[in-house]
Amino acid sequence: MNEKCKNVLLMTWYNSTNYGTMLQCRATTLLLENRYNTNVYLPNYYPHGELTSKIIVKKVLSPIVWRRHAKIALSKIKALPVKRLLAKKSDMVRKFNSDYNYALDGREIKCKEDFEELSSKFDLFVTGSDQIWNPDFLNPRYLLDFVSDDKHCIAIASSICRDTIPAEKQLLYKNNLRKFELVTIREYNMVHQLSNILERDVYCILDPTLLLGRDVWKERMRRTEKSNYVLLYTLGESAFIRKEALAFAKSKRKKLLYFPQIDGLYKNRDKMIEKESVAVWDADPYEWIGLIDAADYVITDSFHMTAFSIMLHKNFWTVPKEAKDSSQNARILNLLSVVGLTERFIDQNSDFSFCSHETEIEWKDVDEKLNRKRISDLKLFDNYFESYLKHSDGEDN
Repeated sequence: MNEKCKNVLLMTWYNSTNYGTMLQCRATTLLLENRYNTNVYLPNYYPHGELTSKIIVKKVLSPIVWRRHAKIALSKIKALPVKRLLAKKSDMVRKFNSDYNYALDGREIKCKEDFEELSSKFDLFVTGSDQIWNPDFLNPRYLLDFVSDDKHCIAIASSICRDTIPAEKQLLYKNNLRKFELVTIREYNMVHQLSNILERDVYCILDPTLLLGRDVWKERMRRTEKSNYVLLYTLGESAFIRKEALAFAKSKRKKLLYFPQIDGLYKNRDKMIEKESVAVWDADPYEWIGLIDAADYVITDSFHMTAFSIMLHKNFWTVPKEAKDSSQNARILNLLSVVGLTERFIDQNSDFSFCSHETEIEWKDVDEKLNRKRISDLKLFDNYFESYLKHSDGEDN
């Protein structure tokens, strides 16, 4: 691979306490570096909207903004008893992200001039994955709006995570994604609409954590000495899933281990189970994988815990997202459909009896289906990088 192909800028979320966010970034980085011999760089960028004087005035006068600030202040007060634990979790994120390469010598990317410099320093730009293309909180930087048209751009499983792209935002996608040479997303239900908007082929592929494969994660995960437990990981606020998970663990005479819900700040949704369960606060992503691997059962509403449960052959059930986030179920259902495990998606409107769904999973069949999809998806990128190399060699001659 020639020198020109070696440096890649990856635009994605990574600086988060969400395990899926951290692991998808790591997976994309490892895939690009190990399979395609690149050096991947991340921007030291904290996503925020443009702050013009008009926007600032609007924010100051907005009751919605003031209510949000009040909510944040209240959350901070509620979080005081676990302030030390939250600090440990933040330290874990910083440590996990410390070994990445950071663009522009790691200085914070803040202004238009910083992004113009990024555009000039790199030849190949990659977006993905996670919900960086979700229209509800879309930041055009993740559509590579700062990258000039003469550069090379691809998307690796950039997730839209909605049932539709609103009409008023379709032009934003079209104008920015027209320069992309390969567009892949994570939701099959969005392929048709996005393809129509862009007037080109769009592909639905596996999440990078699945493209990377089980063997890599087995090598990197940290094994735990904990045993005889049910593992609960819920990103939603449902009291129902927490109570049912605890009842299920008791019925199996096992401990319930859970990860306290954190969404930017601590949300104390777990009071109802904390006295009879074991909270896991400070596990890093590789320990998180190890806890999945050692669990007897897994209960989750998380896409990435579902993905790792499949890779690690765990007896798992996935619970639907709550009504306000129900469109996020599509990516989970798409994955379960690929591997033939849609029966592991539990209907919250049913009696939620986990025991009645405890059937043996044919893991050999699951692995074969997942591997076929993985090979097919990776071929898209193999072909792209082969073409990119030829194009780069032509420019150098």
